[in-house]
Formats: sequence, C-alpha cells, structure tokens
Amino acid sequence: NADEEREETADSSQQIADSKVDDERKSYAGIKARTANGMNLENAKKMLEQGVDAEKIRKETGWFKGYDGKWRFEIDDSQMQIKENISNYTDLEKLIDHKELFEAYPELENVGVIFCSLDEGKGSYNRQFGYIELDYSLKGDNENLKYTLIHEIQHAIQHIEEFARG
Repeated sequence: NADEEREETADSSQQIADSKVDDERKSYAGIKARTANGMNLENAKKMLEQGVDAEKIRKETGWFKGYDGKWRFEIDDSQMQIKENISNYTDLEKLIDHKELFEAYPELENVGVIFCSLDEGKGSYNRQFGYIELDYSLKGDNENLKYTLIHEIQHAIQHIEEFARG
C-alpha cells in the first residue's frame, strides 16, 4: 500500500514552529553511518552495563539508545543550507549543502526530491522507492523548506538504520 510506504511529515504549522524553537536541530544517526565512532559506542555500552545514567552516557560519548533499543548519535543540522535555483525534480545533494550528513550517509546524496502538490502536509518520504516529496509551497520559503527536509531526511536515516518509524 503506497500510503503505508510513505512517512508522514511536519504536516502542521505547529510541528514546524516547534522544530524552529530548537536552533540546534539534530538528526539522529546510527551504527551504519560512516562517521559512527565505534570506540565511543563501546564505551557507552560499558557505561550502560555499569548502571551509568543515560544522559551522562550521551554527554560523555555522544551515543544514546532510542526507544527501539538501537544506539544513536547526533548529526548537527544547524549548518545545512538550501542551494539556489531549485528544480522540481532533483537529488538531495543538488538541493542542500550538508557536509556532515553526506559524510555519514553518502547514499543520501542521490535521494530524489520532487516538488509537487500534496493533499496533506508539506512533505513525505517514500520508503519503498526512497525519495522525498515536498509541497510546491515550500519553494521560496527556505526556512520551512529546511525544517521539512530535516524531518524527511530523518525518515530516510530511519530506513537505512532500521530504526523504529516515527
């Protein structure tokens, strides 16, 4: 079912507004990221076995467990920039500058991005075919485009890492 393959996005103004409150927006990466620090992950696992508080583990190692039990670390999205002259059909690498993201997941460079009219929401990630759909209304609104893209990129990472959907 196509609807089941599509992840919902920041479909309300409130969700977009909430994400803007956090100027230090992050994506959550996992063990499949090329930039994953294995030594820090091993230290995090040992600390957890020793009963160390989860927040202390995160602060000291950069790693934390998601609600699905899988380990994650943060990628800073605050420096992500939208490029000029956006085509209606493009690849993620042609749409954004985000060195840290593409170093972690080079395969995301080739994720297709399509601007179209969406019945609901501002965007979606299609898990079956691996592309992002964005509503035309986001063109020319780089701030909302950036925050919607961050949300949809997180769905792509969830798919790569086999994280729980959410």
